[in-house]
Amino acid sequence: MRAIKGVYKKRGTVELRESIEAPDDVEVLVIFPNKSSKQTLIYNRLKAKLKENYPNLKNRTKQQKKEDFERISEKISQELPFKSWKEMDRALKGDSYGLSRH
Repeated sequence: MRAIKGVYKKRGTVELRESIEAPDDVEVLVIFPNKSSKQTLIYNRLKAKLKENYPNLKNRTKQQKKEDFERISEKISQELPFKSWKEMDRALKGDSYGLSRH
């Protein structure tokens, strides 16, 4: 068995990057690489940038992460014009009076 690289073309043809001698009608296996979605690429780029800018971030304890989460959540809640997440949910769904049943 031998592996060679090629480029998959339209209509099911593979253009080989090197020439080989092989019998006609030989069975082959074509493996397609997984293509990352645009969102995955953006996430990976952001993750790499965060690691670069904040190398000690991964060393934080669960308690430190929890405290940061609570602090940030409190800041956000102070800036939002809603009394509760239910009120915000209704407003985002276009039901500011709570007339619809969920």
